Amino acid sequence: MAGFKFIGILSILCIACFSAVSRQATIYNFMVFWVLYCLWFLLLYFSGN
Repeated sequence: MAGFKFIGILSILCIACFSAVSRQATIYNFMVFWVLYCLWFLLLYFSGN
């Protein structure tokens, strides 16, 4: 499940970065944090912990 969230939020982050619309840095910070959280969860999941 975290893999799908990772792919989804990463695609949203890429779209937001290349969009012409100006966004606050808080949104980018939240998205980057969520990507890191999903990666950490996937590493724990695949390591068996």
